[in-house]
Amino acid sequence: MGPRGNRDLHRGEYPIFPPDRPGRPGGAIVTWTDRRSGTNDLYAQRVNSGGTVQWTANGVAVSTAAGDQSSGTATSPPQILPNGFGGAIIAWQDHRSGNWDIYAQGISAGGRL
Repeated sequence: MGPRGNRDLHRGEYPIFPPDRPGRPGGAIVTWTDRRSGTNDLYAQRVNSGGTVQWTANGVAVSTAAGDQSSGTATSPPQILPNGFGGAIIAWQDHRSGNWDIYAQGISAGGRL
């Protein structure tokens, strides 16, 4: 549990970006980058109002392409918007081609890309 009694979803030194974006009523879809595969990759997770994760234990891999999906810096984190059907659209900067490009991916209410 985190310091405020909520579930601590931080993965080591890699924080959640952005914290608590609205998903369905009573929960949220969160996104973050981490280096579990050696480069910054992008993950998402639905958390219910009680703090329990709803998708796979370590999050759904949104992008694990070659290069970094880190959005460049911590000041430009992935952006996430509700899609109107309980899922979300996630946009980020991606370095897979050697240049920073913009990518987006939809994710369903059930965590399917």
